[in-house]
Amino acid sequence: MARKAEPKFKMVPTMSGVYVDGKYQVNEEMRLDNVKHPKSFDGILTIPVEVTQLNDFVCADKTEITEVVLPEGLRHLGIGTFKGCSNLVKINIPSSIDRVWDDDTFYGCSSLKELHLHGNILFLSGRAFNGLPEGINITIDESNPKFIADGQAILEKDGTRIIRLYAKTCSYEIKDGTVTIDCYAFAECKELQSVTIPEGVLTIGEWAFAYCDNLETVVIPNTVKEMKCNAFWECVNLKSIDIPNTLTEISENVFNGCTNLMSVVIPQGVTKIGAGAFGRCTSLTNIVIPESVTYIGYDAFNDCTGLTSITIPSSVTEIEYSAFSGCTGLKEITVSSENLLEEVKLPEGVKVIIAS
Repeated sequence: MARKAEPKFKMVPTMSGVYVDGKYQVNEEMRLDNVKHPKSFDGILTIPVEVTQLNDFVCADKTEITEVVLPEGLRHLGIGTFKGCSNLVKINIPSSIDRVWDDDTFYGCSSLKELHLHGNILFLSGRAFNGLPEGINITIDESNPKFIADGQAILEKDGTRIIRLYAKTCSYEIKDGTVTIDCYAFAECKELQSVTIPEGVLTIGEWAFAYCDNLETVVIPNTVKEMKCNAFWECVNLKSIDIPNTLTEISENVFNGCTNLMSVVIPQGVTKIGAGAFGRCTSLTNIVIPESVTYIGYDAFNDCTGLTSITIPSSVTEIEYSAFSGCTGLKEITVSSENLLEEVKLPEGVKVIIAS
């Protein structure tokens, strides 16, 4: 009688799952929960073919990993799966995976040189590629029906969405026909100094340009209808920006921490200034709020220490708590005599209140 084949790896039941060969821990759904290396680990992590899912942060901060071999049959990469694997140089994405879109999948993989995506990928998000090193070589199979990598950025094949800039460059011109700038599309592109956004773009995603330390110039067309929260968070060298007159809301934290932002014109038509929208913009000296604004959010101008004057129109009916807290240089507030505000708490240092 033929001898029964030995299993490909040994499973040992534990309180929290199953250990595989003493190196892996999986649960009953064959989702990899933990990785434990033997003392002789050579840096190459080969995931068993039986594993179908990787749990969130399963390999996070394992700096000893230099290469990952993922099996065909793997269906899901979790949040932050390889986050902080700073010595990871090579990884394959098997054709069984159809989406790479969870937060910070490769964040902090500073040694990663190449990333190849198969033709079966149907869903991509900029949030998954946030924190990849600038200059990495990303390729996508030509057979992929939805996405291309053109040597500079990952794009929708129909040209309507830019997903992630990966080239190391000081300037970038977004292609005509683009409608959406994806979340995190340019986040942490440290070399980037200027971006041109063409007419036709409707949406700038959340965190789209966050932490672009050297970004000085952005031209935003009047077709943009939405700039989502944190879009320019801590762009510390951004000096001025023209907000398009197509916006009706300045989202939460959209310019928060832009410490060199000196000039902002809020266009007529904006009705809401979101929480923290201009927080920590320490170089702003004055700002005029248009008559269309009805709401100023929590911490909207928090810690704008350079702000010396501000005009609040009669249209404003609600100012949230600490909207101007920490504005230690504020000396003058102009409030319309027609304003319907019932109570205003002023920051210390205000000397003059003018009714217009």
